[in-house]
Amino acid sequence: MTGHDALKYPVKQALDKAGHHVPVLIDGGVRRGEHILKALALGADAVLVGRPIIWGLATSGEAGVSRVLGTLQEELITAMRLAGSPSLADIEQRGLSMVGDAIVGPKSVLPAGCLPRD
Repeated sequence: MTGHDALKYPVKQALDKAGHHVPVLIDGGVRRGEHILKALALGADAVLVGRPIIWGLATSGEAGVSRVLGTLQEELITAMRLAGSPSLADIEQRGLSMVGDAIVGPKSVLPAGCLPRD
């Protein structure tokens, strides 16, 4: 996942079709904690992380899986702090969303000429 476009349209389509009647789970392309935050900011209810877990398992067994999960958690916490979101629940409550590749809050001030892409 190089940018938010890889997530934006699938999440938007899922939310448009299912609304909040079923949970929206994102599976695929998630390699960093920032990707998890982006998916949640776009409206996903959960993010599934498969391939990095398999990589950790293949390289170092249980310790590798623990290391991968720990790294993802640290990256997610860092991304949340940079976005000003102290908790996972706060992501939705604050109305975080995506503008370009940036995670922004409802009162964010964007530089002149920076418009959201749809």
